[in-house]
Amino acid sequence: MGGYVEFRHWSIVLGCDASRLSVFDARGQEYWRIVSRETSGKRYRELRQATVEELVDAIERGDEPGEVV
Repeated sequence: MGGYVEFRHWSIVLGCDASRLSVFDARGQEYWRIVSRETSGKRYRELRQATVEELVDAIERGDEPGEVV
């Protein structure tokens, strides 16, 4: 998996531990998504991998930076 940043925190919106996953494009613009950390281990690693891939796909499509939904 390429470069991503993970910020772990308590999400008041989700009501659980969460991670903000961010990927940056060549201009330094951030694409991000918040995911629940209710699962752990292999299941969380798979969710993180899929999320990072979706963020990279958004960059490659030329989507606007910001939250990827």
